[in-house]
This record gives sequence, C-alpha cells and structure tokens, in this order.
Amino acid sequence: MKTFEKGLQSLQDISQLEQKLMPHLFKSTTKMFLKVPIKPDEMPDKPDLNNKKLLPDENEWVYEEFMRLRTRVFESVDPMAEYLKTYDQFASDYALKPQEVIASMDDPENPTEPDVLRRDVISRRARAQKLMDSIPELMTVSFFQIDCRSIRTTLSEKHLKIANEEIELIAKQAKVSANKISLEFDNKDLKIIAVPSNIEELSDIRTYMSQVPMEIEKLNLEIKKTTDIYDMLNEFQYSFAEEDDADKRWRVFGQP
Repeated sequence: MKTFEKGLQSLQDISQLEQKLMPHLFKSTTKMFLKVPIKPDEMPDKPDLNNKKLLPDENEWVYEEFMRLRTRVFESVDPMAEYLKTYDQFASDYALKPQEVIASMDDPENPTEPDVLRRDVISRRARAQKLMDSIPELMTVSFFQIDCRSIRTTLSEKHLKIANEEIELIAKQAKVSANKISLEFDNKDLKIIAVPSNIEELSDIRTYMSQVPMEIEKLNLEIKKTTDIYDMLNEFQYSFAEEDDADKRWRVFGQP
C-alpha cells in the first residue's frame, strides 16, 4: 500500500513535457510539474445531485482504486493462514528437545538397552527423512513464495541429533561391556597363574580351575551380547575415535 502512495507522490516530481520542449511558449520560468491525482484520506462525499454547481471529487476514483487494491492484498494474505495450519502436524517436532531426550536415556544407574536405542535410531532417521520429503524447499502460496528450507532442516536435524547421540550411547555401552569382560578374564588368569605358597592355596586354585568352564559359559552370554552391540554399530557404520576401542570386540570374541 505504501508503494501505491509513493507512486502517486513520485508522479508529482515529473516536469511538464511541454515546458521542456517549447519553453518559448511559457512566459514564466518557474518549473512546472504534471498535475497528478491525490489519494484522499477518506472517501469523498457524494455531491448533491440537485445542486448542479457541485461536481464529484476528481480524486474519488483514486481512493476507490486504493481500497480495491487493499482488499485484494488482504485476500491474498488469507491463504497464508490456511497454509500455516498444515504445519500443525509437526507440532511434536517443534516441541522436541534433543538434549532432554538424550539425558533421559543416558542414565548410568539405569541405561537404556542397546536394542531399544537401535530401534529409536532407525525411527529417528526415518522421521528426519519424512520431514525432508514432506516439507518442500520452496512453496508458492497466493503470490508469496515461502522458503521452507530452514524449517525442514531445523526439524529434521533435531531427530538426526538424537539418533547420532543414541549411537554414541550404544558405543559407550559396547566399550563398557568389553572392558568388563576383559577384566573378568584377566582376573581369572591371575588366579590360575598365581604361585601357591602352601597346599591349601594349591587346593583352592585347583577347585577354582574346575569351576572356570562354568564361569566361562556364563561369560559367553555376555560376550554374545557385547558382539551384538558391536554389530549394531557396524550397521550404523560407526567409527571409533580410538582404534583400540574398535579392536576390543575381537579381543573379547577371542577371550574364551
């Protein structure tokens, strides 16, 4: 609307062409400008038809055109409100707080099971991709073109951030479990290779050695669980920052 009014004002700065082309016909040297319409602040009153001396306001049409344009502009904005409603389906994505979600899963006292984390990673990645597919980069509504790239990226990255942090939690559990198993076998080795100082200690070692196969059988379940966790990480093409952490899988696998 400001453009409409500014356009009328700009017309007032246009010099009369006749004065420039035929200055000899004009006695005055005062610069003359075009006579242009002026937009009234409100609709001019209609003249009394019984009074022939009164004429309609010559700028009445300007006000009418201004109001017609104003109406069309408001009508063009209405579809925007309808389009905004289509984003109601993403309300839960807007409200999602990645740090809070991760904090609830990273509980040292009650850690989330790796398989639960794995399923959520897959779900989060699928949701992120669905958001990218559902929200277009550019959308034309009425005569507006809406850039949706920042919206779709922000919502999608929330889920990807959670998924990536969940993978880190799986890796953390893999390392903890591998270290625990390695420590168990190291302790067993120390007990077996210990040099007895008397017959009682020798007897204790022999008794312990007879129990080792049963203990190893129990540890095999933990080994299987740990290697399964490493398989999850391979599924997500995870790379450990330290090569030693990646090698722990095979050391655990070969422990028995």
